[in-house]
Amino acid sequence: LPERVATIADDWRTIADQGWNATKLEPILQRVQDLSSVADKFGLTEIHDGLLPLTQCFYTLSNTQKSPSEHQVEQIDSLLRRISTISQKKDVPDEKIAQTARKQNSAIYYLCGKQTLAPGLSSALDGYQYSLSQFEDIDALVNAIARKPPAAIIANANILPQDGILDKQDNIIPLLIILSETGDLDVRLQALKAGAKAYFVVPIDAQRVAAKLHQLLNAAPEQPHRILVMDDDPPQASFAMAILRKSGLDVRAVTNPEDVLEAIEEF
Repeated sequence: LPERVATIADDWRTIADQGWNATKLEPILQRVQDLSSVADKFGLTEIHDGLLPLTQCFYTLSNTQKSPSEHQVEQIDSLLRRISTISQKKDVPDEKIAQTARKQNSAIYYLCGKQTLAPGLSSALDGYQYSLSQFEDIDALVNAIARKPPAAIIANANILPQDGILDKQDNIIPLLIILSETGDLDVRLQALKAGAKAYFVVPIDAQRVAAKLHQLLNAAPEQPHRILVMDDDPPQASFAMAILRKSGLDVRAVTNPEDVLEAIEEF
């Protein structure tokens, strides 16, 4: 973490001291945002909070396309020094500790109605240190989610709600697995639309379900798709970046046509 902060600081000083180039600010802004996401993901609140004003400063410079004033340079230098100091604290947890903390949510909810399609599922999940709770109707499931969000949801296809009610919950459902009595294409499509990451058809091996669930919950996070925005209107480019980043995409912008090929090569 200290090395990542140092790299950002070094790149900032390079463009601040050796002639202003607004196009080189965008990669720095992207790294700051990436670091902010990592800090938020691993519970590094102090670092995350410190990066917010730094992000705002870089956004302002990126949008104005003007050389920074002496005051802006001093402000950014000060923010970077503070973040660097925080990142070197011994009480900053490493990624393995943070990952362990995230895995402490062992609750698995099964929307099964009155029929369990995977006999022995509770015992199979016990082997992976997960706790299974079963629900006969969607209302009971929604109420349970409100009280305590689960690590994952398993649902029988025949009682899976089609109105997107699970998507309307305040808490994001990270994983959905569907169990079904049929391999019918329409049912599979409904499961896919609901966001299912796995689909099992009877007869169902509970051990396979538990193993797949554990694999999905512990899979390495996917790298976001990269989008290169090319627009000679800087405000429009910044607006497009802001919209795309809200969708979790890795976005860069080029406002000078002469820089397009270089940006493609670097990105």
